[in-house]
Amino acid sequence: MALKLSNKHFRNFIFTGLMTMAFIAICNNAKADEITPDIILFNGKIFTGDEVKNATAIAISGNIISAVGLDNDIKKFASSNTKSYDLKGHLVIPGINDAHVHLSVWPKSTYFLETPTFDPSWEEVAKEINKATALKDKVSFIFGTMGPKIFYDTNINRQSLDKIAPNHPLIILMFDGHSAILNSAALAKLGFDEKTPDPIGGKFERDANGKLNGILREYAVTSELNTHFAAVTSEDDSVRALKIQLNQAISFGITTIQDMPSDMSVTRSIELLEKSQTPIRVRVTRMNHTTKDGFDLNTDQVTPSSKNPLIRTNGTKWIIDGVVFEGSLTPREDAKTLFGKDDGPYTVTNLPILFNSKQIEKLLQDSLENNYQIQFHIFGRPGAIAVLDAMDKTGGPKIWAGRRVRFEHGDGITPDLLDRIKANGIIVSQQATHLDISEVSAEKGAIIAKNIQDSKAQPLKSLIDKGIPVVLGSDGPLNPYIGILLASVHPDNPEEAISREQALLAYTKQSAFAEYQEAVKGTLSVGKLADLAVLSDDILTIAPPELPKVSSVLTIIDGKIVYDAKKLSEN
Repeated sequence: MALKLSNKHFRNFIFTGLMTMAFIAICNNAKADEITPDIILFNGKIFTGDEVKNATAIAISGNIISAVGLDNDIKKFASSNTKSYDLKGHLVIPGINDAHVHLSVWPKSTYFLETPTFDPSWEEVAKEINKATALKDKVSFIFGTMGPKIFYDTNINRQSLDKIAPNHPLIILMFDGHSAILNSAALAKLGFDEKTPDPIGGKFERDANGKLNGILREYAVTSELNTHFAAVTSEDDSVRALKIQLNQAISFGITTIQDMPSDMSVTRSIELLEKSQTPIRVRVTRMNHTTKDGFDLNTDQVTPSSKNPLIRTNGTKWIIDGVVFEGSLTPREDAKTLFGKDDGPYTVTNLPILFNSKQIEKLLQDSLENNYQIQFHIFGRPGAIAVLDAMDKTGGPKIWAGRRVRFEHGDGITPDLLDRIKANGIIVSQQATHLDISEVSAEKGAIIAKNIQDSKAQPLKSLIDKGIPVVLGSDGPLNPYIGILLASVHPDNPEEAISREQALLAYTKQSAFAEYQEAVKGTLSVGKLADLAVLSDDILTIAPPELPKVSSVLTIIDGKIVYDAKKLSEN
């Protein structure tokens, strides 16, 4: 469907949902002799995500779930053409719907630096850079990640990178993707120079003489660096990169990805996904950019539907603030004096925002005028308050309650904001990897974690208890079982931990709701799409340390087996 919904399109959207629900009702009332399964899975543990409990078998007809129940009740539907699989006690879940992903592309000849932690020392990174430069013309780009140790060291800049890599374009990106350091070769390769303007909400840092020092912040990364890097990546390399990520996803039992491509337009993203013949459903959300003059509200405002029924386009995401480690656009030379102070910018309760109230109101108004779901990257409390205030000024709950506005992350949500969030019908899309900040940086992570605990931020349990929809996504490594682990123990704020079943629902049923697809997927219910995964272990009962090791042994999307680890035999 188009991103821009006219009243006619909006009516058609609602009508389609009603017709889908009617179809589900028909399937629920279908007679036994009318069910002709193509696939039957039996002798398992079926987590339906709905009111059906203790099911052990499931039948699939075409691309639809046609029956769920006990083995004997389901197996009797089998015909000579039915493929039947003995699950041998394995757990079956609705396909994981990763609600927050940034699929990316890169040239095949890119050298990725390997470092032992999220927060490597400069010595560790320099050692890897030397390995890359030794390969000479075999490498087109050198790409690495950094943490606070390097980011806060103001001696590391364009000039220091030039000394160690004078000829190779070198990009060192903060692990959270909100800042970067580039050498001269990378700046030139990507077309950045002293005439390059700062986009609003972003910055190309300069030295005292006005020369670029190689440091890029916020929208200078998402609007400029990411798009220029993708632009120099060939179509073949882009398709190859997407296939790597999509194939990894199905091996985890992920059947839907909600992608927010910050490095390319929705149109190009759709073209590449079509060429990659994506095996999974991808919902592409517009992540438009800013310029020196303001917001880009026009690019991909109207996007044609994809030829591939697995690809949908919907919504727009904007970044309202940064991430605590960088303090949004706070100068990094201030880090030593400001980090960890109660009134400093390096806490979820005081993280500066990138836009003023009028600008945020403009974004909200555009979503109303063009009928699309709007999503906001909000890490800190000030960002949450700014958007809630702007929602009040643009109509309040009367206008917004049914529009499913999404807060992506919401780490800075505190108890006093819950009633306002619920009243406005906001969905909180949290990324569980954020819930273990102290793991990223022992010293500074501990300071941030204490701020989270003291302010009772990073809510999960409180949101669910309040009736606020919570969804989970990765925003990094695709492994959803790391996410379920962290959500169920919540290292930063254990009082806000949720059960594994609640975490699984946040990754399935609630994620479907967050993209207006709850009528067709998200639970293993009769009449819904046959998107499911058979897991290697029971994620609801195994010991916590075992969760990250879980994978799919059989992934089915749209009624088709797209991943088979050959652990189950066909009977």
